[in-house]
Parts: sequence; structure tokens; C-alpha cells
Amino acid sequence: MGGSGEKNGRVETLARGLKLLVALGEARKGLTLTELANRVDLPKPTAMRMLRTLGEFGFVSRDGRSYRVGPRCLALGNLYSFDDDLKCVALPVMRDLMQQTGEVVQLGVLKGRNILYLERTEPQRSVAVVLSRPGSLRPAHCTALGKAILTFGESGGSYLEVDALEARTAFSITDPEVLRAELEATRERGYAVDNGECDEEIRCVAAPIFDGEGHCVAALSVSAPGFRMPPEVCEKTGRLIIEAAREVSSRYGVPGFGGVWRVQRAAGRKR
Repeated sequence: MGGSGEKNGRVETLARGLKLLVALGEARKGLTLTELANRVDLPKPTAMRMLRTLGEFGFVSRDGRSYRVGPRCLALGNLYSFDDDLKCVALPVMRDLMQQTGEVVQLGVLKGRNILYLERTEPQRSVAVVLSRPGSLRPAHCTALGKAILTFGESGGSYLEVDALEARTAFSITDPEVLRAELEATRERGYAVDNGECDEEIRCVAAPIFDGEGHCVAALSVSAPGFRMPPEVCEKTGRLIIEAAREVSSRYGVPGFGGVWRVQRAAGRKR
């Protein structure tokens, strides 16, 4: 019943396509169609059809005559490499926070200059206005999650060593010195704020999560449409997110997280 495309339960067309991806990944550089076809022992017309199909789904990208692994592979790889212990510890706290606020709660970590979203909880009434999903990436400086990690983590200084920052909306911070001031304000209040800087209609607050050695390893956030999070609600939610992040940190390996958090803030004031 499987036809010529299957052999002992194995889908040969899929297997050949995966061989193409593996070859591109192992090459660590772009390969031409001829080079790739030779490596996987496929006729060039067959390899071309497979590359076009893989490209449609983002698994392969093309630069002139060269082919490379596409961004969808990174997203899938990120899903595999998530810190499952952190997600396991954070989820109960995230669900409680979601019940308290009635809004979307997200967990994220810093990957290079981007925030990688690890986990998300949302109330049943939620309309899909908060677009970020587990596995997606956003510029760190445009998100509350990113600002929290840049403030309390070890990457803030190097992140600012650029002439300009990417803008996602009209409200995005593009001046490194303005971002530096924003990170100082974040340190003072203990939580970060995204005022439509990643998605114009969304406001978000976030607080840092620390590991057993006191290093900032992640952040927790609450996101909502701006009209549901005016300044007074933002401040109240900020207090809630700090407590939730403290709880996750405590469960993750920092019994006296409150002390760690106060030390981090005090260090910021002395700079």
C-alpha cells in the first residue's frame, strides 16, 4: 500500500530530504547544488526539487548559488535544547500568575542578541494578540524579558556596544545610551517594561530569574493589550511579576533569592 515511495515503513523521499539537511548542517558553509547533489548521491534535478520544497518551509535558505540551513531549523533546534528543568519549575508559578492577572505569562532566555521564548500560559478568554510563541525569537532590547536579563545578567554591557539598535515598532529604543538609561531604571524598580516596543499594541512587564549561583538565567513576563495595562495596572503587575520570579528562582536553586535580588539592585546603585 505504501508504493514505491516507502521501503520497510521508511518514506524514501523524506529520507532523501533529511539527508540534504544533514549535509548542509555538517558542511557549516554554503554548498552549491552540484556539491550538495554529489554529497548525498542524488540527481541534480531531484536535489533541486527537494531544496525548493525545504526552502518553502524555511528549512533551507539560498544566497546566490549557495544553499544553507534555514531559520526554521534553528527554531526546531531551540525547542529541543530548552532547559526542561527550568520550564518544569516555572510552569506552576506561571499558571498561578496567569490566574492572578488574567493575562498571558511567558518564560524566556537570552540567545545571542535575541530573546528565545521557552514557555507560555494563557487564559481561555485570551485572544491571540500576543504573537510570540515558544521557539520564537525577538530582539532582546525590544522586549521586557530581554531588558530584565540585560539588566541583571552579564550581557548588558556588550549588548550596548553598537552604534544603533534594531527597531521593530515606532516605540522601539534604537539609541544604545537611551537603552542604558532604561536598564538603570529597570534595576531601580526591579522589573522591566516593554511599552509597545516589540508589538505596538502590547505592553509587557518582566522580572529576572536567578540560578543557584545567583546568575540571571531567564526572565518571566506578563503581556497584555495596552488598554488592559495602563500605568497603574503595569505597576501592580510589576510587583506580582517580581514575586513570581522570586518564587521560580527559589525553586530553581536560590533559597534566599530575596537577598540576591536586593544585592543586585544595590550593586546597580553604586555604579
